[in-house]
Amino acid sequence: MHCMGSDSSVVRLAEVCRQVGSCIPYWNQGQGGNVSLKVTVNNVESLYIKASGYRLGEVTAEKGLACLNLSKFRAALAQVLGEKAYADLLSDQTFRLAFHEAQPSMETIFHVLLPSPCVIHFHSVAALTMAHIAAKTPVRWSSWLAATAFDRVAIVSRMSPGLQLGLTLGAKADCQVLLLENHGVVLQGDDWSMVEKWKDFERKFCIEWGHPALVPAGKTYVGGTAPLRLYFPDTAVFLPRIKALLQAKFQGKQGEIQWQAHPSSEITDRNALEIWLATTLLYESCPDLPEIPRDLAAKIAGLPTEQFRKST
Repeated sequence: MHCMGSDSSVVRLAEVCRQVGSCIPYWNQGQGGNVSLKVTVNNVESLYIKASGYRLGEVTAEKGLACLNLSKFRAALAQVLGEKAYADLLSDQTFRLAFHEAQPSMETIFHVLLPSPCVIHFHSVAALTMAHIAAKTPVRWSSWLAATAFDRVAIVSRMSPGLQLGLTLGAKADCQVLLLENHGVVLQGDDWSMVEKWKDFERKFCIEWGHPALVPAGKTYVGGTAPLRLYFPDTAVFLPRIKALLQAKFQGKQGEIQWQAHPSSEITDRNALEIWLATTLLYESCPDLPEIPRDLAAKIAGLPTEQFRKST
């Protein structure tokens, strides 16, 4: 059952979800990432968004989406003062127009607050490297950025997902691209053409800055060895499951144990494996990439909104 959007708009939304979700581990890992569409029909403003606990690559027009009454949800969100209240709001079925069994993504907040009809968030490994490069070499980064297709790009300092991050992103309503330190990227626009624009932007960055391994280019990445680095919020959330997949290979020059996923990992825990694959890819390409601080990682793992996903 759909809410107020036309069948064609919902079908296209699902296609974009699958397009982004199929780029593993370069753009997406496990159940991470979310895509949304705002539509107004018969004066009812609605928001379709990928539901929590679903993989982007498995979303269809009939499965893996939540649909909210956007105006009512936005009004209720203005009264939310903390993470627990925000988690309760996401659980409240009062605002759902359809797909009642589907829990809206924990990152629904910035999809609501950003003004564009189309919003995409995914855990691009290149985006993490971009944010790092921009912090290290701001002058060169600004010069390069001025010649690209996007003219409104912002860097967002690392912070906990959920309410805090959502409010921060919502305040950057005029940005086309939001690069999130140790997290990924958020794109917004009037249509889905921004996916191809981002793909070109990412490719040019990887060539310019010497990270060709981060360009998907239709290839399959099978993983390698790396220390256990906390590059993503999802690494913190699923850390016990990731550890369960790993076997020690050798001790590196800096004394860190180098780990590799067990050959059966794709069968035992595909979602956790994909987070690990992104970790090894980033470590191989950009070994000086900073991790999420351990205190922040512990906070992320304990967020009420993260409890939606831990069991799936």
